[in-house]
Amino acid sequence: MTNIYKDYSELNLRNLLQRFVTKGPLNADQERWFEEYESGERITHVSGDRASGRTTFGLGIIACESVLKPNNFSMVMTQRLAIAENFRDMIVSIIEDIFGYFGFYEAFDGKNRKQLRLTNGSRINFAPAGPNYFRGLTLNHVFLDFSCGTMESIDDEIYACLLPGLASSNGRLLVSL
Repeated sequence: MTNIYKDYSELNLRNLLQRFVTKGPLNADQERWFEEYESGERITHVSGDRASGRTTFGLGIIACESVLKPNNFSMVMTQRLAIAENFRDMIVSIIEDIFGYFGFYEAFDGKNRKQLRLTNGSRINFAPAGPNYFRGLTLNHVFLDFSCGTMESIDDEIYACLLPGLASSNGRLLVSL
């Protein structure tokens, strides 16, 4: 499962983000988001102007954490399922690039419209934002993309359903506004 020609010290969140997501150093906004994410706070707000790379950064965190942490369970949620399907394709590309670069075997045990299952046991689900999609789940990471909305558009019921599922696993919530 390993390739003896690669330096596995590169297998950390910052290096994976820079090599496979941003394709270079993090910009000022991404550096700020990364510092906030690494601080250990339960909720990271990924906010900035339209061209700051909020969505790519959030999806990159989900992809990289799923590779680095076996048996991780993540959720990507957006206002419409069609958008979530586009996000799925971006995450597939990032994960396949990481697995290919490090010479790992097949990245996925299964892929469908609503879920990716990685060979390391991690899962990433995709759904429109609504409490019915995650009520009662134990989640490690959630990326809520509301880049078309405002903080007020994030329903209190969504938070009320998400936070217990994240608390039980010491999970993290990234919110893109």
